[in-house]
Order: sequence, then structure tokens, then C-alpha cells
Amino acid sequence: MTCDPRIIVQRPQRPLTVVRESRGTVITRDPAQTVVTRDNARSTVVTRSTQNELVVQKPVVRIVERVEAGPQGPRGFPGGSIPPIEFAYGDAAAIRYTTEGPGTFTLARVDVTTVFNGAAPSILVGFVGDTDALMTATDSDLLFPAGFENTPDLHVAGATGVWVEIAPSGSSQGAGVLYLVFMPD
Repeated sequence: MTCDPRIIVQRPQRPLTVVRESRGTVITRDPAQTVVTRDNARSTVVTRSTQNELVVQKPVVRIVERVEAGPQGPRGFPGGSIPPIEFAYGDAAAIRYTTEGPGTFTLARVDVTTVFNGAAPSILVGFVGDTDALMTATDSDLLFPAGFENTPDLHVAGATGVWVEIAPSGSSQGAGVLYLVFMPD
């Protein structure tokens, strides 16, 4: 059996040699501060004392309680300070969120949860006067149930309203969720 990878926890004064004399035993002949080796998923800690003797310690592993993993929870939204913004085919263009101060929009993501059934539906995300600053109409395709991301890395100098505009293009169905990541200054 070959020696498993070792990790030097504290830097030795010169190179060290680790020899496996027998299974589960590790001996070092050169000075080292602390060496951790693995033996069948168990760690063994070898330390050098001031008398150049080795002290071999095996950690005590205690299982306090064994529990089975539960079902995976729902997918969370990305970090940042803006909660998810839901939208649908009949929503009017409006400011859907206002930042509290200056910062940078690092991500705009649209998740289409219900596909739109119009000819060419689109969503614009931006600001009043620059309605597609964060996400243009071509950054997403509302005809497919997928997620679309844009990384605008756009800095705003103060409190700013986020404008969301849906162009349903004759859709009678369609919905999604907009996620924005905003890093305040």
C-alpha cells in the first residue's frame, strides 16, 4: 500500500521524509513541526517534541447523531439586495424596484416559468430614459422555458428605479421571474 497524500500544517525547517513502517504507523526522520497523513480516510497527526521524539496521535471521531438527508429545497435566488421580481404577459411597464443608494448592477437574470405564446414577446430591464440598460430584448427569449442572464456591471450614482417593460406581442399567456444582483457602494 502506498502512502496517501500528506499535508504539512506548519512549515518544516528542511525537507522531511515520511516512511510507512507498517499499516497505520507513520515515522519521520527529519525534523518537522506537524504533519498530517491519511490512512483509509482517518487522519493521523505526527508532531515533533523538543526532545526530537515523535508523538503519534489519532483523533477521536464521535458520531453524535446520524440523520438522513432530507429532500432538496427549492432553488434560491442569487445574492444581492433585490428580491425576485415576478412578471407576466399582461403587466404594464413600470418601476418595479428602487435602489436605496449608489452601487453596481452585476447580474440580470430572467427565468421563464410559463412560455409566452405571442409572435415575438420580449422584456426590457433598465431605467427611465434607458429602458434596456440592464437587459435588452435580444438578451432573452420568452418563447422558451429557460433562464437567460446578462452581466451589465453597470454603476448607478444614487437611488435608481428599475424599469421593467413587457412587450407581449399578442401573448395570452406567459410569466417569469426577474433576478437582479445589486452590490451597494
